[in-house]
Amino acid sequence: RLAWQTPGGSGFRDYTYLAANQTGIRMLSPVPGSVFPSGNVTFQWTPVPDALRYDIVAESHTRKVEIDGLSAPKATLEGIPGDGRTVYVTVRWYFPNLWGQAQFEYTANPAGMLPPQISGNYGSLANSGWGSIYGDNLSQTTRSWTGADFMNGQLPISLDGVSVLLNGQPVPVAYVSPGQVNYLIPSNCCQQRNTTVSLSTRIGSSVGSDVFIRPFAPQLFTLPPLNGIYALATFPDYTLVAPAGLLGQSVVTRPVRTGDVITLWASGLGPTSPAYPDGVQITQPVPLANPISVEIGGVPAKVEYAGISQAGLYQINVRIPAVFSGDEPVVLKIAGYTSVQSAYIPVE
Repeated sequence: RLAWQTPGGSGFRDYTYLAANQTGIRMLSPVPGSVFPSGNVTFQWTPVPDALRYDIVAESHTRKVEIDGLSAPKATLEGIPGDGRTVYVTVRWYFPNLWGQAQFEYTANPAGMLPPQISGNYGSLANSGWGSIYGDNLSQTTRSWTGADFMNGQLPISLDGVSVLLNGQPVPVAYVSPGQVNYLIPSNCCQQRNTTVSLSTRIGSSVGSDVFIRPFAPQLFTLPPLNGIYALATFPDYTLVAPAGLLGQSVVTRPVRTGDVITLWASGLGPTSPAYPDGVQITQPVPLANPISVEIGGVPAKVEYAGISQAGLYQINVRIPAVFSGDEPVVLKIAGYTSVQSAYIPVE
């Protein structure tokens, strides 16, 4: 449309042209509009005569994956997001002083419908302790184990089709979600050597990730608020040790006083005496095989009992020593290993 404006009025005239086909290529595989079969997708398109190179990029609302400088009309993009939404794939080609591009639409598989990918293992890993796997597409569900998952007193080695393997051997799984899976390390597994952790689902298996498992890794469980600065501890009546109101008005919490006996809840404290069988529910506490010491506010606290209460859960009954009021740090020491986290209990 050519338009004009004059003192006496305005006007326009329309013209019609046929634009040249700018697409230039056809996507041969996968077929545009289809659903991606997996997280790694190989694209192949018709070549553009005299093109110097190609770039390809896949974008969704959550992620962008790109490869530049291709000499051939074929590429494999890794890590296509599995979120069930539209993915736009753009191919660009270059001449000395000119470039063109074409865009194609696809649908990514729903979350959890792709093979699992491990991004890391975190935490201090020890025998009879907990490990966590983080990544993408680890599970199609989110839940912890329940009573229905325990058969004949055995801990479940799979939840909703999700299994964890240490050096190829399945281990108990306590929690699954798309981004995190928690597993229990057996007491007789992999001491003092590198161990390969892998995860298997109904969709596929992950590439293994190496971890180092120690015989001890003392660590206190903590309460969620304030980034977990307060140790998880209870009075004999199971009232939580914490500043009043930390968990809201519906949960009773209170500080400790000198002479109080409380229970600290921990993991990674190693073997018991007698040893308990791996992979079974623990029905009564079993004492630790090694002595443990506890310091509160830098002052040794008397340990009245220490043992394992449930799979991966240790209890330490201590008497509060004479310390200053306020938030005092708690440190565990066992068999030459010391807890390294910053965990506190409130003292009044």
